Amino acid sequence: MSDSEADSGGNQTDGGGIGGRLRRWIPPSTRSLAGRYAVVVVLVFVLVAAGGGYLTYDVRTAPETELQTQTVGTWQANTTFTHGAVVTNESIVFERGERLEDRPLYFTRLSPVMDGEYAVTHDGDTDAAVGTVDLRLVLRATEEVETDDGETRTVTHWRQTDPIATEGIDGLAPGETHTVDFEANATELGNRLDRIEENLSASPGTREVVVVADTTLETEVEGERFLEERTDRLRVEPGGGTYSVDSEIDSSDPYEATATVEVPIEHSAAERYGGPALIAIGLLGAFAVGMLTYGGVFAVSPAERRRLTFQRAREDYDEWISRGTLPDESADRVIELDGLEDVVDTAIDSDRRVVERVEPTPRYATIVDDVEYRFDPPEVVAEAVSPAAEGAIDVAVADAPGTESGTRSDPAPAPDSELAPDAGSDGDGGNETDENANGGHSGADSGADSGADSVADAFDPAGDGPSVHDGDGEPRDR
Repeated sequence: MSDSEADSGGNQTDGGGIGGRLRRWIPPSTRSLAGRYAVVVVLVFVLVAAGGGYLTYDVRTAPETELQTQTVGTWQANTTFTHGAVVTNESIVFERGERLEDRPLYFTRLSPVMDGEYAVTHDGDTDAAVGTVDLRLVLRATEEVETDDGETRTVTHWRQTDPIATEGIDGLAPGETHTVDFEANATELGNRLDRIEENLSASPGTREVVVVADTTLETEVEGERFLEERTDRLRVEPGGGTYSVDSEIDSSDPYEATATVEVPIEHSAAERYGGPALIAIGLLGAFAVGMLTYGGVFAVSPAERRRLTFQRAREDYDEWISRGTLPDESADRVIELDGLEDVVDTAIDSDRRVVERVEPTPRYATIVDDVEYRFDPPEVVAEAVSPAAEGAIDVAVADAPGTESGTRSDPAPAPDSELAPDAGSDGDGGNETDENANGGHSGADSGADSGADSVADAFDPAGDGPSVHDGDGEPRDR
C-alpha cells in the first residue's frame, strides 16, 4: 500500500468519531509536538494535583486556633509647667494688677515675682496611681566645654539648691491632676547670683536659675505594674531688666500591658478552595491528555511524518534554494537522488544553487557539468511545497531543442549573441562524440547538445548568459 493510500485509510478509520474529527482539526505539526510531550504534560498535571492535595491537607490539618500576644491595656503619665506674673508697677503698656501668663519673657520692674504650678496627671486602663513629687530651686553657673575626644559636655562651676516642696501622690485616678505650687522673685534671684559671684570673685560660665521637679508615678494595668520616673526643668534666666522662662519636659512613650490569648484562625478563600481546585484541574487534565493520546488524537501517520520531515528540511535549506521553472529534461544526464538534503549537498559542493519547481510536479535540481542532479518529492510530501513567495528569485532553465516541455519562466531568454560562442563550441564537441558513437545523426545531436550546454550555462556562475534574475525579469549577478 502506498503512503497516500495509508494516509487516506488512516483518515477513514478516524473519521467516524469525536477523536477522528479532533485529529483532522489539529494540524499534523501540533499533533506531532503534543504526541512527543504528552507524557511530560501528564506528569505536570499529576504534579499540579499533588500540590493541590498537599495544600488541602495542610489546611484541613492546621489547628483551628493560635496563640497571639495582644495589647490588653495602656498607661501614660504626663507632666506640665505653667507660670505667670502679676504687674505690680505702673507702665504705659500694662495696667497694674494685670496677670501675664506663660510668656517666654517677663519685665523685672513690672512683674518681679513669678508664680508657677507643676502638674502631674495620667491616663490609661488603670484605677489609680501613686508616687511622689520633689520640687527644688537650683542656682548655678554652667559652661559647655569640648573634651579631648571631640565631644561637648556641660561643666557646672558652682551650684546652690533650695528645696521648694516634697509631696506624695496617693490614689490619683486617671484624668485627675496633682499640682505643686512654687514662686520665684526675679529681683532677689538676680541679687543672690551677684552676691555669689562677688563672694567667689569670679563669674565663670553662664548663670542659671532652674526649678527642678523629680517625679515618680506607679500603677498597675491588667496585673502588670509600671513605674514612671522623670525629671522636668523650668529655666529662669534673669538679666537686662527682663527674665526669660523656658520649660524642659521629659517625655515617654505609653506603657502597654500584653497578654497571650488564643484566637481562631481564619483561612482565606484561596486557601480553602485553591487546593481542591488544583486537584480537579490536575486530575482532569491528566485524564484528558491520557484519553486523547490513547484514542490516537495525537497520532501522526507515516505519510504525515514524512511530510513534516520534508517541511523542516525545506525550511533549513531555504537559503540554498531558488524558486524557478525546470523543463523535464534540462541536461545530458540525469541522476536521481534520494532526498532534498543530497541535492543541497551537491549544490554546496559545486557552488551552485538548487532550483525548486512547484508545477506541474515539485522537483529540486541542480546542474553540474551537464549532469542534472534531481530529487522529485514523493506524492505524499508534494503538498508541503508552498507556492512561490512574492519577490522570490526565479531561475529560468531553457528547454533543450527537440524536447516537448517548454520553459515556464516569464523573462525572455538571453540574446543569441551572448550564448552563441559557448553553444557553438560545445556543439562541435557534441557532434564529434555523437558521430563516433552513432554515426549519421550529427546534425540532430549537435542541436540537442547545443541546447543542453545552454542549460548548463544557466546554472554556471561563470557563464555569460543572464541565467539568474529577480521576479521582475531584471538580470541580477550571483
